[in-house]
Amino acid sequence: MARNRGNGSPDTTASPRQKFPWFWVVFPFTCFSAATAFSMTFLPPLSLAGPRRYADYLEPDPFTIANALSTIFIIATVLGAGLSIWAWRARRI
Repeated sequence: MARNRGNGSPDTTASPRQKFPWFWVVFPFTCFSAATAFSMTFLPPLSLAGPRRYADYLEPDPFTIANALSTIFIIATVLGAGLSIWAWRARRI
């Protein structure tokens, strides 16, 4: 059933099926992953064992879970930014 515009003629611009608002699903996750990737990459981890020097955290350790998670969050941020831009431009907001 077509909606009325108020002047008696049907509204032909209204689609019977609404598009899913992907922007509002993807954008919050993108912000979260960007903040997490930033904190895991650039900020030193908190230590509950007492004061430590910042240089202790700069030693290369490529096989830690934190480095793997940091890489995953960076990739998720890039993908989420691309999907957010796509959803915004496709008017899926």
